[in-house]
Amino acid sequence: MIEIQEDGDIGCKAREQVNQRLREAIADRADMHNDLVRPHPVESGSRVWLYLDRVREGYAKKLAHLWHGPFRVAEKIGEYTVRLKVAGSTYSIFPVVHVSNIKLVKIFPDRPVARLDESEADRVDFDEALLPEDSWI
Repeated sequence: MIEIQEDGDIGCKAREQVNQRLREAIADRADMHNDLVRPHPVESGSRVWLYLDRVREGYAKKLAHLWHGPFRVAEKIGEYTVRLKVAGSTYSIFPVVHVSNIKLVKIFPDRPVARLDESEADRVDFDEALLPEDSWI
């Protein structure tokens, strides 16, 4: 119940009580969100993409690139937060982010790599003059 002071002002106790309940609600919501987040395999030095849903005015959000980077993880601050290395990049963002806004850069080591082992003398140059007239090239 709200107490009314002698001078007709609502008491400071009510304001303190409301602020305390707000802090508790914010903390409870953060705990509930963190309970639903899966353990993230991010470690210090990992390369990650960062999700930024801010889009410049005049651009369509559904056509914009929302994953930015890649960035390096400087350190893992807590169970759910990391600090990114953003120094030297063109991004002006706060470096501490929640793990729900990042994803690891996938590395595909099993992809074939084409290497040119032929010498310059063995290579065949393409000459347009030798093409037939009905060619589309």
